[in-house]
Parts: sequence; C-alpha cells; structure tokens
Amino acid sequence: MRKRTIFIVISVVLVSIALMGLDIYENKTREAALKAEAEKVYTVSDIMKDANFGDENATLYIGAVVATLQEPFPTIKIENVDQKKRIINEINKLQLKQIKGFTSLEKTAYLIDITLNKEYTLYVFENEKQIRFLDYDDSTGSVKEYLYYYTILNGEDFFEALKDVTQT
Repeated sequence: MRKRTIFIVISVVLVSIALMGLDIYENKTREAALKAEAEKVYTVSDIMKDANFGDENATLYIGAVVATLQEPFPTIKIENVDQKKRIINEINKLQLKQIKGFTSLEKTAYLIDITLNKEYTLYVFENEKQIRFLDYDDSTGSVKEYLYYYTILNGEDFFEALKDVTQT
C-alpha cells in the first residue's frame, strides 16, 4: 500500500512538472510570435493586397490639407503620366511598421485618393511620418490591415514627390 501511494505521488509530481513546462513553452512561443508581429516591416503591397500598381489607367488625386479635413482644401488630379508613375512608385516602395495608437485625422497633411483596380484612400501625416489606408471597395468588411496606422520608415522620396506635385 505504501509503495502504491509513493508511486501515485511521484506520478502526480512528474505530470505537474511536465504540464508546467509545457505551459512555459507555450507562453514563450506566444510571446515570440507577438514580438515578431510587432516588429514586422510591411510594404504597401502587404496592406493593399489587391492593388495593381502597374495599372496604366490609374487615377490619382492628391489634396494638401491646409487646415482640417472639414474645411475645403485644394485637390489636384495628377494628369502628368510621369508624375503619376513617380508617386505610385514611391507609394509602392514605402516600408511601414504597424502602430497600436492612432493619429487624429486633424493632423492629416495629404489626402490621397488612388484608383488602381480598386479605390483606396490614404491619409498621410507628414509631421508624424505616418499613414493610414482605407479601402472603400472592400466587400468583406474591415480587413485587419486597414484598422491600423503605420509609421513610414523610408518616406523621404515619397514626401518629396508629394511636395513637388502640390507646390506646382
């Protein structure tokens, strides 16, 4: 009887240790996955999955927001093919990092409406070096990527292209 009790106690202790080890392993794996997701660098193609950046019939409107989005601001339709290609190319080359917070839309510097094979709206926050994407044609509802704001990691040429268009 005593051997049986000792066997049961040792078995319970070993099973408990194994379960605790498994729990620690799963927690570490989950933490690593969350950390990797937080550090992931996105491209615009990752976010605008359906976009055809080579579309020759693309339309592009850029508005330089002077005060707020509620007040009228000039919107320019980019007709020049070279300017249009340059801006679309610069948008496509952006590298982005997802952020949890949000920037007030009142801080929008540029509002870009781009129609490739679908319509997209980009809110660009120049001072904060951030961008937000909206896909008005998304028939499936809000796709996860469109719920976030992104920090622009390499936007010098992008902002220069926007300034060149809006200052002419």
